[in-house]
Amino acid sequence: MPEPPDAAALCLACGFCCDGVLHSYTVVQGDEVVPMTAMGLSVEAIQGKQGFSQPCSLLQAGRCTAYAQRPLTCCAYQCSLLRRYLAGEIALDKCSRVIQTARKQLAWVREQGVGAGSFMRWLKTVERADEALPGAADPSTDRLIDAELLNVTLALAVYLHRYFGRTDS
Repeated sequence: MPEPPDAAALCLACGFCCDGVLHSYTVVQGDEVVPMTAMGLSVEAIQGKQGFSQPCSLLQAGRCTAYAQRPLTCCAYQCSLLRRYLAGEIALDKCSRVIQTARKQLAWVREQGVGAGSFMRWLKTVERADEALPGAADPSTDRLIDAELLNVTLALAVYLHRYFGRTDS
């Protein structure tokens, strides 16, 4: 069954799979390492596999600059929101509202001076820094994260998991 024409538009409107919101790294296959490196990706061993950190350096203005040559992992990836849209379970306008809600929450978190670059990497670092909540430490600033920021951050992580599926948090 062919992809609905709006599926590409949905992905382009989102980009969370490439910009560090859903994942902190992307795995590449062994035979992809040389071509990905040639395209400018910094491929390294990450969690025992070859991959590159998110946000992807090939993502420019919300678009993949190497779309036709992107890694197989990227080609195969479909977040839960996209899968539900393709299955006809959720309308495009609802998908857009889900993305905008996540963007709004993420913008607020970033306005607090945290979570720049890879939101997932920052979230995992905070979780490792202090498992005893509330009052987790923000390693990027060596300060305690206030309760409001912590609550919004955790709510965002749950929201992302609910609508976009498995993240690497």
